[in-house]
Amino acid sequence: MGASTLEAMDYSVGSRIRVRLYSGKIVEAEITGITNQSTGRKLQIVYGSVTASINPAQITEILPTS
Repeated sequence: MGASTLEAMDYSVGSRIRVRLYSGKIVEAEITGITNQSTGRKLQIVYGSVTASINPAQITEILPTS
């Protein structure tokens, strides 16, 4: 998936996503916040008991809502 496809993805707070962490591990997470910074957009996510800040380019998939 190219960057232009990722930018067109529709996600918001509460969305379930699959993310590639910098370690290479892929996890399912929930978006808990979205911030726009001078360096670009950052997403706050939670997976398990871990909270992290990621770049939207790390999203590999937006999971369907059930």
